[in-house]
Amino acid sequence: MLNRILVILVMFSLLACNNNSQPDGDKNEPANEVTPTDKLSPDTTFTPQSEQSEIIIDTTLADAAEKEEEPAVTENKPQGKTHDYYKLKGTKGFHFKSGQVLYTIKKWHEGIKEFDTVLQIDPEFAEAYVKRGHGKMEIKDYKGALYDLEKAVNYRPDDSIAFLNLGMVRYQLGDMEGCIEANNEVIRISPNNFKPFYNRGIAYAQLKQYDKAIEDFTSAVILEPTYHEGFFNRGLALYFSGDQKAACIDWEKAKKQGSAKAGRVIEKYCR
Repeated sequence: MLNRILVILVMFSLLACNNNSQPDGDKNEPANEVTPTDKLSPDTTFTPQSEQSEIIIDTTLADAAEKEEEPAVTENKPQGKTHDYYKLKGTKGFHFKSGQVLYTIKKWHEGIKEFDTVLQIDPEFAEAYVKRGHGKMEIKDYKGALYDLEKAVNYRPDDSIAFLNLGMVRYQLGDMEGCIEANNEVIRISPNNFKPFYNRGIAYAQLKQYDKAIEDFTSAVILEPTYHEGFFNRGLALYFSGDQKAACIDWEKAKKQGSAKAGRVIEKYCR
């Protein structure tokens, strides 16, 4: 009896040694097999794109907003830019332009204060909500940006930039359905813009609706064939849907267009 027990113990010891000697990641798994995971690596997360309205110091929009506020010029008052400056000081156009200038040097908090003043003067000035929302996005005040951008699209329902950034903010706040809804509006307004397709694809990917994500990433790269993020993220969606071969093809395309992270993923998952 004692001998039989000793034999059984020796057998268990040999099995344990065989299991421990097998290297990690090589336990009868085929090479490059798709593994269940939410991320491949830290630099392969789905990330949407935002867009800011162009910052131009002398905007026609701001000038038009001030037209009725400017006092009439008399013959006794000096003319030229210096006079225009003092003539505008304290008006919403003055603060609007000041906010734009501050944004160009990335003084977001100071710029936001200027747009606060603009909106105190005119609470329905849609472009000021867009601009202030832009600044709040830059400082990661996404709840504040959400308020501003929802106000902007309420006053200006055909503003594609406001809707695009609204989608970005909703994404940052974890509202994927809201992100999709906002990008639907951008596509309605600007159907040839690749960004809303890309961003909607990102939201679908986060919801693990990979077929819809792939469709949107495909639309994005058709509209913008040199946008390597579109190929890279379509590759991710293909990978997570189980088509590793197609994923590697897309990552190769992204790599050829200059995506360093695509190269890293290829080395790890496509060799």
